[in-house]
Amino acid sequence: MRGMQERIDRATAGLEPSAAEATRARLETLRTDCGCREGALLMVAATVVTVLYLGGDAQPRSTLTTALIVLGVLFGGAAVGKTIGLVIARLRLQLFLTRLERRTE
Repeated sequence: MRGMQERIDRATAGLEPSAAEATRARLETLRTDCGCREGALLMVAATVVTVLYLGGDAQPRSTLTTALIVLGVLFGGAAVGKTIGLVIARLRLQLFLTRLERRTE
């Protein structure tokens, strides 16, 4: 991440001190975003949909099978959501930096 910090420093160097500080804070937030919010949202949504589907499904399943399906969906949803959150944060950081670099050229 050292290269990213140098890019942030270069992009904010031409700004007024107060604007540079606010911009650095925004960029740092985007740089350190972990994707947990998206992971949690997708995990909950996928689990709710799965439980509703399994509850309305007439096919008999053992309790163990049902629990394993729900746990798989729970962890899978969390992993996919976190990955999506990280990708979104990186894209937002890149777009913000690109716009900032174009303005300060």
